[in-house]
Formats: sequence, structure tokens, C-alpha cells
Amino acid sequence: MLLWTHMEYPKSGIYEHYKNHEHRYRMISVAKHSETLEDLVVYEALYDNKISKLWARPLDE
Repeated sequence: MLLWTHMEYPKSGIYEHYKNHEHRYRMISVAKHSETLEDLVVYEALYDNKISKLWARPLDE
């Protein structure tokens, strides 16, 4: 789990999955959830993923 302080956000760039180093992601931006205002990380899978290419997850995970 990654924990970021309130003012510290991850930098845009290419990241590897911690369990499978062949799975890389491009971190696009930090966004806000439209209802809860929770910080979300928006990222793109750079490997063949049939479910989706774009993902969002809570910043504090």
C-alpha cells in the first residue's frame, strides 16, 4: 500500500506493478471523486489488458 501525505502526490511517469514487473502503468494525473471529493490516481495500463486501459483508484491505497 502506498501512503501519500496531504500535499505530496505521486509524479506522472511509468510505474511497475509491485507483484508483476512486466505490468507497467503510466500515471496520468490525480483527480477528485465527483461526490466524495476523495483524491484518485488516474492511470493507464501499458500492457495487454482486456478489461480496461484506464483506471482510477484512491490515492491512499
